[in-house]
Amino acid sequence: MKMLLLSLTITIVFLIFCVSANAQNITKGYKQVDLGSTFNPKTSLGAEFSGSGSFGYFFGDYLSIGAFVNFGFDNVQKVSHLGGTLERLFPTGSQIVPFIGSVIGIYNYSDKSIDANNIEYHDSAFILTCYGGTNYFINNSIAIRTKANFSLATDEIFAKENEMTNTEFILNLGFVIYF
Repeated sequence: MKMLLLSLTITIVFLIFCVSANAQNITKGYKQVDLGSTFNPKTSLGAEFSGSGSFGYFFGDYLSIGAFVNFGFDNVQKVSHLGGTLERLFPTGSQIVPFIGSVIGIYNYSDKSIDANNIEYHDSAFILTCYGGTNYFINNSIAIRTKANFSLATDEIFAKENEMTNTEFILNLGFVIYF
């Protein structure tokens, strides 16, 4: 609940203080802030929530580089993911702007269930995430963002059903602000 309240507060502050940008003319020097979340009420480990954010700088027309952070948890595990991003927008001349991108970074996994030796399980892996989606601009600087992510890790760190795997596919909903 605290995460939801914090996300809502940040959203309102950004909506109040945003300056206009032209969605079809995002050129060198523009910046972007992307906030998103996923929620799955029915996993084998209980309800799962994750929130993510990134900051990007456009070093070329429609091409940005930046930093990404993600935190997630359910009834048993907690995860964090930090990395660098590269993203490309494809202007269409309308309110809908598709994009693709990638994140490379490190993923940390912690299992809160304690084994017989009273040891909490931790693991980390390098991760490559490729994503694509669509921005729907509600004004010149704010867009609702839908995104599909596919991640590949160097170790089996993603929980699926009753096993661990090195791949993950998730859908994300959020918003992005350009300034």
